[in-house]
Amino acid sequence: MQTPIVQEWFFREIQRAFREGVPPDVLFSILAKYLLIGGAIVAGFALWRYREWLLFHVRRLWNSRRYADDRQRIAAHLIGRKFVVGIYFYTRHSRQYLGTGVITGFKGSNLTVYLTSEVAGSMRRTLIGRRVQFFFRPFRAGGKRINSFVSYIRGVRMGDGRIRSLQAFVPDHFAAVPRRKHVRLRIRQNGGVRVKLWCENKKKQFWVTAPDYETPETSTTTPSWKATAIPLDISPGGIKVQIRPQRTSPILRISEEVVLELLILDRANKTFHTFLLLGVVRNVMRPGGGVVMLGIQFRALGERVASRSVDWKLVGNEVPPLQKILERLRAKPKCPDT
Repeated sequence: MQTPIVQEWFFREIQRAFREGVPPDVLFSILAKYLLIGGAIVAGFALWRYREWLLFHVRRLWNSRRYADDRQRIAAHLIGRKFVVGIYFYTRHSRQYLGTGVITGFKGSNLTVYLTSEVAGSMRRTLIGRRVQFFFRPFRAGGKRINSFVSYIRGVRMGDGRIRSLQAFVPDHFAAVPRRKHVRLRIRQNGGVRVKLWCENKKKQFWVTAPDYETPETSTTTPSWKATAIPLDISPGGIKVQIRPQRTSPILRISEEVVLELLILDRANKTFHTFLLLGVVRNVMRPGGGVVMLGIQFRALGERVASRSVDWKLVGNEVPPLQKILERLRAKPKCPDT
């Protein structure tokens, strides 16, 4: 195949122009232009990627100088009263529970939080650099109501195989933020809401095994050896359950997955609405008397596709079918379940 005349002429001209090589000043000017354009693109991506982190530190430095006295009074109040703060991973769409703690240090740019709940040491690497939100009991400061602040974790301290304390940056500002998106529906103990609970290692075969914890139909017929689960309150995003473990019952810990079968009685139709849910234990409290309180966040809604197969669909802050049922119950103030 013959080379086109125009193409042959073009390459001949290129060879003549660079017969004696490229002048260094021309080469350096070309490289400088490429570096300048490439550097501007990389800098633009970096600024956009870390824009929230940069804005946080700009606001923190500005507010630390302008409102130094107010911030010190708020810090003294939090430390002096030993407020228990709830710690959540902060994202735009949802909040994931991490644990609880007490603020023990607020000096310079360092914030120290001693953890009062168990946080596994395996989360050490994932915590550093994460954006977290702290919630505390609301109070008024400078004429404004505050109950939360946002910060970034800069380090952790270990002890006995778990995380003992967090080191974070002091917050950029304090604000009043609704802690929960949904109002919890308190459950009366009349059998209107029942729950069956399986631990994490039975997730793949829970339909052929007995539940680890189960709500009794009546309190008088429940044998003393049976592990029970009594729902206390519920929302479209989670449920609070009181369990009474027995000697052979599995121990549930924070961040463990559980399978829930939730039954809600519709007294108008005298039928139960059944929900198969995958949840994560976000809070564990032991008030004493052999009972354990679990705060469980719903993570996925299950749908049976076969006799021994379940299709799990992830949910965000709420389970839409469950929300409709709860809104219907909440609209009836005389309903025994509310």
